[in-house]
Amino acid sequence: VTAAVVGLGIELSVVSRRLSGPGESPITMAAALEELDGASWQQARSMASDLRLHGHLSPAEAGGPAYILGMVMIRDAVAQPSPRERRLLFLLAARYLQEAHQAGFPRARCGEGECEIGRCLQAANRHAESLPFLLSAKKSCPKKSTEICRLLADAYLRATPPQLAKAL
Repeated sequence: VTAAVVGLGIELSVVSRRLSGPGESPITMAAALEELDGASWQQARSMASDLRLHGHLSPAEAGGPAYILGMVMIRDAVAQPSPRERRLLFLLAARYLQEAHQAGFPRARCGEGECEIGRCLQAANRHAESLPFLLSAKKSCPKKSTEICRLLADAYLRATPPQLAKAL
């Protein structure tokens, strides 16, 4: 057992060295966010996964990997043809984004993150759960206020019981 644990530790050490490669700098949160912004979904997902497992992140960056994974999962959900699978992927994306919300979204992405949590929860038929995130996003992300208001109206209409006055 001891030999197996030591062997596993050595293998993890070798793998983590391979991730940054000889002479290459280690993966950074800024680089992973750049890949996300550049629509390099698979590269962003890979970098976020590596950061999540092996990264030495500052407290300000702690929610970054979950944020990236959630945003990439949204793209996967949108591309999914099966409605059932799409709802599940949106729910998974919301969970990643909620984890990022708790740990702290990357700088200047709080409003967008809250909006996306609300949108994912809406798409997963979790209308009541989406309301607090959408209300917060309405304040913190004014550039998306039209989309957020549409999502809020839909959430209020689909709530149990429907809140027609708030939907208006």
